[in-house]
Amino acid sequence: MEESYPHSPEDVVETLSDLYRHQGDTVMVALLESAEATIDYEEYDNWNGGQHYYSLQLRVARKQFAQLESRIESLQKALQVKLATVFKGTDPHFLTSVVITPLIKTMGTSHRRIEAPDAIERIWAGDGLRLFLSHVSKHKKRVAELKEALAIYGVCAFVAHEDIQPTQDWQSEIETALNTMHGMAAILTPEFKKSEWTDQEVGYALGRGIKIIAVKAGQLPYGLLARQQALVADIDNIPSMATGIVSILVKDPDTRGRMRDALTEALVSSCCWADTKLVVAQLERVV
Repeated sequence: MEESYPHSPEDVVETLSDLYRHQGDTVMVALLESAEATIDYEEYDNWNGGQHYYSLQLRVARKQFAQLESRIESLQKALQVKLATVFKGTDPHFLTSVVITPLIKTMGTSHRRIEAPDAIERIWAGDGLRLFLSHVSKHKKRVAELKEALAIYGVCAFVAHEDIQPTQDWQSEIETALNTMHGMAAILTPEFKKSEWTDQEVGYALGRGIKIIAVKAGQLPYGLLARQQALVADIDNIPSMATGIVSILVKDPDTRGRMRDALTEALVSSCCWADTKLVVAQLERVV
């Protein structure tokens, strides 16, 4: 009589990490965001009409597991208590146990790379929605300005030509950003289609199934990007482009929740009236 838990492991982990983020528990947030999660069926009990029990399996990078090994038992118990509080409305399905183990990669099995928490913190430098800005180097100055404009709204943007230091492995840093982004904005300038890298970045995002915003800035969307309506923007009008991107992120169901949190934090930390008005205008659309 095996059943399926009513929530996906991704939804469970994201809900937990958001709660711990608001509570300031950085250790638990890092653990959850870097884990490969599954929900396993454990047993059936015919009491009270029948009840189904499940376990949340969290597999983390071996280095991270080694750092947390002395605390694994207490972390599992804390997560079990949290699950009982947060998901108590799923009767007769009960997620009652948590198992944290190191990631063991077997031959012939492929997993998305598990990123170290310090790498995630270094690349994104914030708790807002993580947006990868795919662009060509010719427009790196404008895209860097776009990153700053998006920061007003609490969006943490990644710009490869600005965020990677000369001493770092640039390809590895890009892969880390692609692995941990919540969304992507493809800045479709006339040179975009000729780049060897931008198509690969977009393909990676498509493969992960995350939100992609096609920003039409001189180049029509093509390939699989052409299936969605593009944001028409001017590369010389960065504030307007940023507002358009945020408006889409606020509206989309896949990014709406993260944007609500990002905008709330941005409102609290806003340092000028002009920025506050921009944030409030978007926050009113999402609350």
